[in-house]
Amino acid sequence: MLFRSLSCLTLAALLSVPLVAQRGGPGRGPDPMLLQALDLSEAQKTALKAILDKHQPDAKTKGEATRMAHEALDAGMLDTATTVEQLKTLHDKVAQAQFDMLLVHRAVLQDALALLTADQKAKLATLQKELGLGRMRGMVGFEGPGMPPPEKR
Repeated sequence: MLFRSLSCLTLAALLSVPLVAQRGGPGRGPDPMLLQALDLSEAQKTALKAILDKHQPDAKTKGEATRMAHEALDAGMLDTATTVEQLKTLHDKVAQAQFDMLLVHRAVLQDALALLTADQKAKLATLQKELGLGRMRGMVGFEGPGMPPPEKR
Protein backbone atom coordinates (compact mmCIF):
# COMPACT_ATOMS: atom_id res chain seq x y z
CA MET A 1 0.00 0.00 0.00
CA LEU A 2 2.81 2.43 0.88
CA PHE A 3 4.57 1.69 -2.42
CA ARG A 4 1.37 2.36 -4.35
CA SER A 5 0.88 5.65 -2.51
CA LEU A 6 4.43 6.71 -3.26
CA SER A 7 4.01 5.76 -6.90
CA CYS A 8 0.86 7.84 -7.09
CA LEU A 9 2.60 10.79 -5.50
CA THR A 10 5.47 10.39 -7.91
CA LEU A 11 3.17 10.46 -10.89
CA ALA A 12 1.42 13.46 -9.40
CA ALA A 13 4.79 15.18 -9.16
CA LEU A 14 5.57 14.30 -12.74
CA LEU A 15 2.26 15.23 -14.26
CA SER A 16 0.80 18.01 -12.17
CA VAL A 17 3.75 20.34 -11.95
CA PRO A 18 2.26 22.76 -14.46
CA LEU A 19 -0.67 23.16 -12.11
CA VAL A 20 1.36 24.55 -9.28
CA ALA A 21 0.30 28.18 -9.20
CA GLN A 22 1.83 29.27 -5.97
CA ARG A 23 4.23 31.89 -4.68
CA GLY A 24 6.80 30.95 -7.28
CA GLY A 25 4.25 31.07 -10.11
CA PRO A 26 3.16 28.20 -12.27
CA GLY A 27 5.45 25.20 -12.38
CA ARG A 28 7.87 24.68 -15.24
CA GLY A 29 6.23 21.48 -16.32
CA PRO A 30 7.33 17.88 -16.17
CA ASP A 31 10.96 17.16 -16.90
CA PRO A 32 11.20 16.07 -20.56
CA MET A 33 13.73 13.35 -19.66
CA LEU A 34 11.32 11.77 -17.19
CA LEU A 35 8.44 11.93 -19.63
CA GLN A 36 10.72 10.47 -22.30
CA ALA A 37 11.51 7.60 -19.92
CA LEU A 38 7.79 6.85 -19.79
CA ASP A 39 7.78 6.82 -23.60
CA LEU A 40 4.45 8.59 -23.98
CA SER A 41 2.84 8.38 -27.40
CA GLU A 42 1.81 11.55 -29.19
CA ALA A 43 -1.81 10.74 -28.35
CA GLN A 44 -0.89 10.41 -24.65
CA LYS A 45 1.02 13.72 -24.73
CA THR A 46 -1.97 15.43 -26.32
CA ALA A 47 -4.33 13.88 -23.77
CA LEU A 48 -2.01 14.88 -20.91
CA LYS A 49 -1.94 18.48 -22.14
CA ALA A 50 -5.74 18.46 -22.28
CA ILE A 51 -5.89 17.16 -18.70
CA LEU A 52 -3.52 19.84 -17.49
CA ASP A 53 -5.40 22.57 -19.38
CA LYS A 54 -8.70 21.36 -17.92
CA HIS A 55 -7.43 21.63 -14.35
CA GLN A 56 -5.34 24.80 -14.76
CA PRO A 57 -8.06 27.34 -13.80
CA ASP A 58 -8.88 25.47 -10.58
CA ALA A 59 -5.18 25.13 -9.79
CA LYS A 60 -4.60 28.86 -10.23
CA THR A 61 -7.53 29.70 -7.97
CA LYS A 62 -6.48 27.21 -5.29
CA GLY A 63 -2.83 28.22 -5.61
CA GLU A 64 -3.69 31.86 -5.06
CA ALA A 65 -5.79 30.96 -2.01
CA THR A 66 -2.85 28.96 -0.64
CA ARG A 67 -0.47 31.86 -1.23
CA MET A 68 -2.81 34.29 0.52
CA ALA A 69 -3.30 31.95 3.48
CA HIS A 70 0.48 31.62 3.86
CA GLU A 71 0.92 35.39 3.72
CA ALA A 72 -1.72 35.87 6.43
CA LEU A 73 -0.01 33.28 8.63
CA ASP A 74 3.39 34.90 8.03
CA ALA A 75 1.96 38.29 9.00
CA GLY A 76 0.35 36.81 12.10
CA MET A 77 3.65 35.25 13.15
CA LEU A 78 5.36 38.62 12.99
CA ASP A 79 2.62 40.52 14.79
CA THR A 80 3.16 40.37 18.53
CA ALA A 81 -0.54 41.13 19.08
CA THR A 82 -1.59 37.88 17.39
CA THR A 83 -2.84 35.37 19.93
CA VAL A 84 -2.18 31.65 19.87
CA GLU A 85 -5.83 31.07 18.99
CA GLN A 86 -5.58 33.46 16.05
CA LEU A 87 -2.41 31.70 14.87
CA LYS A 88 -4.22 28.38 15.09
CA THR A 89 -7.04 29.74 12.93
CA LEU A 90 -4.55 31.10 10.38
CA HIS A 91 -2.70 27.78 10.38
CA ASP A 92 -5.96 25.90 9.84
CA LYS A 93 -6.68 28.10 6.82
CA VAL A 94 -3.27 27.24 5.37
CA ALA A 95 -3.89 23.55 5.97
CA GLN A 96 -7.30 23.74 4.28
CA ALA A 97 -5.87 25.63 1.30
CA GLN A 98 -3.09 23.05 0.96
CA PHE A 99 -5.63 20.24 1.12
CA ASP A 100 -7.76 21.91 -1.55
CA MET A 101 -4.67 22.10 -3.77
CA LEU A 102 -3.91 18.47 -3.03
CA LEU A 103 -7.36 17.57 -4.33
CA VAL A 104 -6.58 19.34 -7.61
CA HIS A 105 -3.34 17.36 -7.87
CA ARG A 106 -5.28 14.19 -7.12
CA ALA A 107 -7.79 14.92 -9.87
CA VAL A 108 -4.96 15.39 -12.36
CA LEU A 109 -3.31 12.21 -11.14
CA GLN A 110 -6.45 10.15 -11.52
CA ASP A 111 -7.00 11.45 -15.04
CA ALA A 112 -3.34 10.96 -15.98
CA LEU A 113 -3.03 7.45 -14.58
CA ALA A 114 -5.78 6.36 -16.95
CA LEU A 115 -3.51 7.36 -19.85
CA LEU A 116 -0.64 5.08 -18.90
CA THR A 117 -0.15 1.54 -20.08
CA ALA A 118 0.86 -1.20 -17.66
CA ASP A 119 4.45 -0.95 -18.95
CA GLN A 120 4.54 2.80 -18.37
CA LYS A 121 3.22 2.36 -14.85
CA ALA A 122 5.97 -0.21 -14.23
CA LYS A 123 8.59 2.24 -15.56
CA LEU A 124 7.22 4.92 -13.27
CA ALA A 125 7.48 2.57 -10.29
CA THR A 126 11.07 1.75 -11.24
CA LEU A 127 11.99 5.43 -11.52
CA GLN A 128 10.45 6.08 -8.14
CA LYS A 129 12.49 3.28 -6.58
CA GLU A 130 15.74 4.33 -8.24
CA LEU A 131 15.50 8.06 -7.69
CA GLY A 132 13.31 8.33 -4.64
CA LEU A 133 10.31 10.57 -4.46
CA GLY A 134 12.15 13.60 -3.10
CA ARG A 135 14.75 13.55 -5.85
CA MET A 136 12.14 13.12 -8.56
CA ARG A 137 10.24 16.11 -7.24
CA GLY A 138 13.40 18.16 -7.37
CA MET A 139 14.06 17.08 -10.94
CA VAL A 140 10.71 18.35 -12.09
CA GLY A 141 10.71 21.54 -10.03
CA PHE A 142 7.87 20.34 -7.86
CA GLU A 143 7.10 22.82 -5.11
CA GLY A 144 4.11 20.97 -3.71
CA PRO A 145 0.86 22.38 -2.45
CA GLY A 146 1.50 25.36 -0.25
CA MET A 147 5.29 25.13 -0.35
CA PRO A 148 7.07 28.46 -0.45
CA PRO A 149 9.48 29.06 -3.32
CA PRO A 150 13.16 28.28 -2.69
CA GLU A 151 14.03 31.95 -2.06
CA LYS A 152 11.52 32.03 0.83
CA ARG A 153 12.69 28.81 2.53
